[in-house]
Amino acid sequence: MFGQHEFEFTGGFISFPSATYQADPNGVLSGSPDNTYTTKASPVLHGSGGWPFYDLAMRRWLPVPPGQTSPDGRSYAYIVPAAPGSNPTAVHVVQVATGADHVISIGLPPGGVGWQLEDFSGSAVLLAGQMADPFPAGVWRLDVASGSLHELTPSGHVLTVQNGTAWIGVNNPADPSPPVFQIGEAFDSIAAVNLSTGAQTTWMYEPGMSVQVRAVDEFGRLVAAVSAPPDFTATRIVFYQSPGSVGEVVTTNGFGLFLVEPDRGQLWFGSGQGIYFWTSVTGFKKVYAIKEETTGPGQAIVPAGHCV
Repeated sequence: MFGQHEFEFTGGFISFPSATYQADPNGVLSGSPDNTYTTKASPVLHGSGGWPFYDLAMRRWLPVPPGQTSPDGRSYAYIVPAAPGSNPTAVHVVQVATGADHVISIGLPPGGVGWQLEDFSGSAVLLAGQMADPFPAGVWRLDVASGSLHELTPSGHVLTVQNGTAWIGVNNPADPSPPVFQIGEAFDSIAAVNLSTGAQTTWMYEPGMSVQVRAVDEFGRLVAAVSAPPDFTATRIVFYQSPGSVGEVVTTNGFGLFLVEPDRGQLWFGSGQGIYFWTSVTGFKKVYAIKEETTGPGQAIVPAGHCV
């Protein structure tokens, strides 16, 4: 678990069923307003892209989220955007054991303003092209060994990429009142694009609602947020077992749950109030209440990896 205090993150472990928290002295990372992180433990590791993650295979707290780590946990990737007025973006591939950093420089995507790192297999980095609008368009594969870059799909409105699938936002033309935000774009459907074949499958459609990907579990199942008009703040979290299935409602009050960690059929949520847990058997419940002595006032605690 990670507790956040200003720009410092403290990793630790919660034991269940006692719900006792033990901070890890090797789990301290310093952050900055530009979303970059640095570990205090040696070798010093740098990264960016989201909440830090505990790498169980290497017993290290990493300065990147889980999607940016290789399946074996031995390496991770992150990007440093180009400075305004310049072109190259630096893609870093870091060896966890040594901190060795292999840097690949790439230009901007066609018609784009930058890149968003979506997934990392160890041998390849998957990148989405960041456009001027809020959602990326197109997914590219960057080969680490050769530095070659090629497009896998031109699909727009990329929400996340995981295990060879791009999840995209779509508006169904049959929707009589599709969602409209005052600023930005909204979608009533989520579809999965197979990056090997290009086949597109609609997973869920909620007429009039705004939908977003919250997580995809290790079995390729979808956790989505469904928000209602007019202000789209009333959010329910829904778990979909398969495309077109009737989703299981995890909670009807998902506002403020800002991180989901799937773990073998379980869902763990972080928040400013504590840790929440869900399975289809137990339902949704709070399993750890935030303590100010752990995270500081007004801060948050989130899951940072699978159960150990």
